[in-house]
Amino acid sequence: MELKFTIALDKRRQKKNLTYPLKLQVYQDRNYQILSLGIDLLESDWNDQLQEVLPTNSNFKLHNAKLSSMRAKIQRILLLHEDEEARLTPKDIIAVLSKEPGKKEVVEKPDILAYGKRHIAKLESSGHIGNSIVYSCAINKLEEYAGER
Repeated sequence: MELKFTIALDKRRQKKNLTYPLKLQVYQDRNYQILSLGIDLLESDWNDQLQEVLPTNSNFKLHNAKLSSMRAKIQRILLLHEDEEARLTPKDIIAVLSKEPGKKEVVEKPDILAYGKRHIAKLESSGHIGNSIVYSCAINKLEEYAGER
């Protein structure tokens, strides 16, 4: 069965200022996941059928833009994974959406010195001693230069 998603007011958790949190619900079969959108609204400011914030809210344009962006992200994820044989689950969608936009996964930067030393070892093991000496000199000079900075 295909994935479906809705944006709904979580009326189970009323806050002290009488607002309710807006949540994204992603469904597939009986499996579902919920993600808070960080928007709190009065019940009178939410149109449940159209899934949008009404103009009675002072920030309705901003909130509706965020909701449109969220819908577009979900549609993009679904389209990108449409051809894959592995089934996309609600947990996968929430994992992608809950990543902070400014925070990226830490990727180890390539180290030119480590690469050079590995390459020198390969050259020596394959019998290219002359080339390995030249590369060793270059790596040593690079280390000296980097150490001075």
